[in-house]
Amino acid sequence: MPALAEIRNHLVSAKLTIPELNEQLYFETNHWIEKLFNGISSDKSGIALVGIGGFGRAELTIGSDLDLLLLHSANMSNSASEIAEKIWYPIWDSGVGLDHSVRTIEQTLKLAETDLRVLFGLLDMRLVAGDAELTQNLNDRVLQLWRKSFNKRLPEIIEADHQRQDSYGDLAHLQNPNLKESRGGLRDLVTLSAIAKSWQVEVGLNSLQQAKRTLLNARSALHLVSGKSIDLLSQDYQAEVADKLGYRSTDELLKDIYKSARTISFSYQNAIRNASYLTKKSGIFSGRSKARRPVADGVVVIDNQIQLAINHEPSHSLLLRVAIAAAEHELGVNPETLKNLLASENTFTWDDNKRALFLSLLASGPGLIESWEALDQVGAIDLILPQWQPIRFAPQRNSVHQFTVDRHLIQTVVEASKLTTSVARPDILLMAALLHDIGKARMEDHSVLGAQLAVEITEQMGFSRLDRELIESLVRHHLLLAETATKRDLDDVSTIELVMENVKSQYVLTLLHQLTIADAYATSSIASSNWRLKLIDQLVDLIKKSLTGEGVVAEPDLRDDLEIDSHSIGISIQFDGNEYLIRTSVPDSPGVLAKVAGLLALNRLLVRSAKTKTIKDRAVSQWHIQPLFGETPSIDLLRSELNRVIQGSIDVAKLLKEREESAILQSKIVAPPKVVFPKVESRFTVVEVRAHDAPGLLYRIANQIAKQDLDIAAAIVSTLGATVDDVFYILNKSGEKLSSQQQAELSQAVLAELRL
Repeated sequence: MPALAEIRNHLVSAKLTIPELNEQLYFETNHWIEKLFNGISSDKSGIALVGIGGFGRAELTIGSDLDLLLLHSANMSNSASEIAEKIWYPIWDSGVGLDHSVRTIEQTLKLAETDLRVLFGLLDMRLVAGDAELTQNLNDRVLQLWRKSFNKRLPEIIEADHQRQDSYGDLAHLQNPNLKESRGGLRDLVTLSAIAKSWQVEVGLNSLQQAKRTLLNARSALHLVSGKSIDLLSQDYQAEVADKLGYRSTDELLKDIYKSARTISFSYQNAIRNASYLTKKSGIFSGRSKARRPVADGVVVIDNQIQLAINHEPSHSLLLRVAIAAAEHELGVNPETLKNLLASENTFTWDDNKRALFLSLLASGPGLIESWEALDQVGAIDLILPQWQPIRFAPQRNSVHQFTVDRHLIQTVVEASKLTTSVARPDILLMAALLHDIGKARMEDHSVLGAQLAVEITEQMGFSRLDRELIESLVRHHLLLAETATKRDLDDVSTIELVMENVKSQYVLTLLHQLTIADAYATSSIASSNWRLKLIDQLVDLIKKSLTGEGVVAEPDLRDDLEIDSHSIGISIQFDGNEYLIRTSVPDSPGVLAKVAGLLALNRLLVRSAKTKTIKDRAVSQWHIQPLFGETPSIDLLRSELNRVIQGSIDVAKLLKEREESAILQSKIVAPPKVVFPKVESRFTVVEVRAHDAPGLLYRIANQIAKQDLDIAAAIVSTLGATVDDVFYILNKSGEKLSSQQQAELSQAVLAELRL
């Protein structure tokens, strides 16, 4: 009989598709183990080899362990141990992982009573070879144990799953998802299968088969291309996995995975809710009749569940009212109820009532997330909002985002719902929040395309022409305030004028401001950090003064008010929220920004944001930093090193190069660097550098600018996730803006440096 390793190697080299490989791998492995057992034990009475867990479910990948139980009767203990060794050793020799045990029925049940994982594995048991009657006996008793103890063990299941899900995150949104352990992953399917076998809750496992196949195939391809038994589908492997599975791009792969995860999560949430409800209902008061509490026309709450009133009239309006009730009360609703209401009319036609209901749904707060997902899962969103389809499950490639495109929009609406009292038109704010990224997942500028789609959608919904134009403007310019505040010099009058070209009134400004805040909070804690929101607030305040006819006072954003020591060095450190604020004042000189940035890099201080400005003969700067390790160095040490760096006694370039060469692991640069010269009215040449973040990056950029014999009059530095966006205000040595030739040379030099 050939070794198992030979069989597996042959299958891997046979150029099978991933589904074919999985099927053949299971069949050949099972057949090989069965022959091994039969060759060892001719008498099958009282002993059986049982597959449990993934092997029991016939879910085998090239990286899967084999989970085997050698089950025996009490009088076969000695023989069982001998047989076990003859089975385990050939499997170990093949290099396949093995989780093994040798037990009687009573021993197995005793362990299952205390270990939930053991019990779950046994629920998927399957006879591989040996005594079928013995195996069936164990299977019957395991199911009996499970069904008897289900209500008691449900809280334990929920707690264990929640701890796991919180640790591994949400598979439906992660850019580097764990296919097994994350919320919506394969482990949740195991829980759902176990719940279904309790016979107490209808799970609908058949509807999850496609989602299951998608995740299993992705996991199998991951094992194959990585050569490892791993479940984390990192960006390093996504392209190869996508190619193995026949996807045209990694985005297509992730979109399918996210869709599957959302389907599983939705079923899991419903199953847990229903199981918890039935568990409570089976208590001492279960015989009492339950009161119906009306919450909307045709909608009632019974036993903390949204249900239809007895004499309801099915319609799409009722569908929206059910969704609103579920969102406002944060209660579940049976998907079949939603499906029936959706099917009550052939087409969805907007009218004033439906538009008002839809806006009420958007204003419902945090409960909107689950309610919208319920509508989406039954196909209602595709009918109500056909333009939504391209962004469903669409991945975000910017690491600053924590959600897929569609989920981000709903989160933005939730955040905007907290701000509706701050604007005169909350309906406009909510619609702009819902549509601001509707143009993503296409090969066009998402703000421009989104604005066009916003006009189309709001016209279908019946908004007035003026309202359509306002929503269109908000969608088109939803990035304006954030990008201007974090990338432009607020002391430059042209910055204010840039915004005012697109924002003509305080009415519009207030809406755009609140939309910007909602968008930031929905994106991530990085995008909504204190310093970013403060910059946006400052910009809005300046624009408001101009819009109301007040003069814009160009108060300097930075002040040269630090105490200067005998070496003409000023420095301070203070803790500012979750970051440190370092302020410096040093004599202005060529390359001074690069020197200060290099000092921070040498001390492993990560720059989250920064501003610099030349005030008379001083270079003044402030830095929001986070230590890569531990705490910040003492102010005395930084002062001493800053003086040495300014004097040139520390070779920053050499030390940073040595550190880079000694690094064990370098992060991969996902996107190529770019140098942009925005067309803005300014007395400076504005240069914007976008690149993947790396230690010493700001030093390298500023050093190249200095090498071009150019003067940095001011700079604004932003770090969002793994991407930096640095904006420099530059003059040449003659005090003039850069010529086209100088711009080209600077761009070439910076790009050459960043591509090293």
